Amino acid sequence: MSRRSLMRIRRSNYLFVCIEDRVIPDLEALFENNTVRFNSQNEILALVVPSGQRAPITAAQLSLLGRIKGDWQDLSCLAGHSSADLDVLIAAGAVLVLPARSQKEQSILAHEELLTREQWHPEAALYHFLNKWEDFHIRVDEKLLSGYTLSGRDRPTADELAKERQETYRRFVEVVGLPPAEHHERPLTGELFKLGPSHKPESPQTRVGRGGANSMPP
Repeated sequence: MSRRSLMRIRRSNYLFVCIEDRVIPDLEALFENNTVRFNSQNEILALVVPSGQRAPITAAQLSLLGRIKGDWQDLSCLAGHSSADLDVLIAAGAVLVLPARSQKEQSILAHEELLTREQWHPEAALYHFLNKWEDFHIRVDEKLLSGYTLSGRDRPTADELAKERQETYRRFVEVVGLPPAEHHERPLTGELFKLGPSHKPESPQTRVGRGGANSMPP
């Protein structure tokens, strides 16, 4: 019995599928008739939060994905499936595997379990994933890097970069100040006014109850 036949799989609970219009330039029309024209083609995307991927998939792969449950099941339940299509879904993180066959599969499964354990709502997790900034940082002074080029060194060491980064942060805080703390007091300005007594309006059910079952609320 092969190792693959012992696999258990399930669909990620933090998976979304969308269809986008992919605009493709018509190169044949451009070269033959010197005509600028674009064609639109549907592209199916699997948005997988645990893996952080926007993976294009085919209609056949989407159909296969629809046959996989959100609970663990034996691979043998997918009779007649395409191994190549399943491998694409596994690589994207849309399908989880037990036992994990690689470090990447282990990492995706760990992220899935973390989201479940922290009780993330799937749509909230997707919103967080789509709005997460990438490659944003305070740049190291270019003069530092140019100095290594002039001295014949390829790149600064990690300790040198860390030291320069801390200095960059210090100068940044000097200009804009520290971020506000979690709890801070606001200075009292102006005159204070005492609020009047609270008034809780009566509900329609209360008014109906007082007038009888057939009475109408005013």
